[in-house]
Amino acid sequence: MKLVFVIPSLGAGGAERVATILINFFVEHKGVEVDLVLINESVDFYKINNKINVYRLGYSNGGGKFFKFLNLLKALFKLRKILKHNKNSTVVSFIREANIFTLLSSSFLNLKIFISERDSPDVIVHPVYKFLRKILYPKATSIICQTSEYENFILSEVKARNSIVIPNPVRYVDINSQKKEKIILCVGRLIPSKNHIDILKMFQKIQDRTWKLVILGDGILRSNLEQAAEKLGISNRVEFLGSVKNVDYWLNKSSIFVSVSLSEGFPNSLLEAMAAGVPAVSYNCRCGPSDIIQDGVNGFLIVSGDLEALTIQVEKLMSSETLRKAISERALNVREFYSEKRISELYFNEFF
Repeated sequence: MKLVFVIPSLGAGGAERVATILINFFVEHKGVEVDLVLINESVDFYKINNKINVYRLGYSNGGGKFFKFLNLLKALFKLRKILKHNKNSTVVSFIREANIFTLLSSSFLNLKIFISERDSPDVIVHPVYKFLRKILYPKATSIICQTSEYENFILSEVKARNSIVIPNPVRYVDINSQKKEKIILCVGRLIPSKNHIDILKMFQKIQDRTWKLVILGDGILRSNLEQAAEKLGISNRVEFLGSVKNVDYWLNKSSIFVSVSLSEGFPNSLLEAMAAGVPAVSYNCRCGPSDIIQDGVNGFLIVSGDLEALTIQVEKLMSSETLRKAISERALNVREFYSEKRISELYFNEFF
């Protein structure tokens, strides 16, 4: 069995994490031969099995329009050559740009191609991508969606042949006996859709000043958010630690997890927190949180943008170790339902 997996990069993102889990599982447990194609010039964040063949197309959109177009053509022809050489392989691509790259490069090759967008319906898509999506996506063998809501959305956008919903797997989180501290944890890229400004505003409203807010992740808004924390008078109790590899250390150390994203495809960081038994409070954005959290049972859902409700719920958790423990115990059930093995098997059965 042979699989060609196409993705823009192995940067520190959720789709990249899922891709890494899948290809490692296929190689290590299913004996699948995997070729990984990375479209963009990039630095790898995740580690892959050394049996996986890696092709780097080296695409860069820098320079003038002519050089961008030339680089695009070169990358497309490189990818087509790889796909042509693997005519009997299953081809999988993750993320919109990679899907379009793959479907353009595979024209008339009659390949078995599975594509997956890892977005929310709320994401604004460039008109060119929307046009290409409508033209190209129906050519795919199947579209893989993370939630039923996104499946309904994408099928209304394109006339696909087939589709299937497979949620993200949660990676194994090693839970240890490390003593919990008064830490509220937030994990995610510092970009507009993650809406970190709301967690800063919430934290400023909290009366108990003995707690600390730790934010893991990096991005274009980091300096803006650091300045906002300064203006709110909470910078001495907020830590911006950037992208870290020891996320489990912080999951084991933290007592509460908060997600204030306005848009998600499927919230990996929220799922990981629950798998670590960290009581979670999340904005109920359009896709993801309500698929994972049963409100009041294994976590709490808050209407997006309702800072007052968010603050009240977080303060309830802060003040009650009994409540934190009860939510934590029920949250741990996601470890089995979203296990890497179970979800990887679902993908394998779909591909092969």
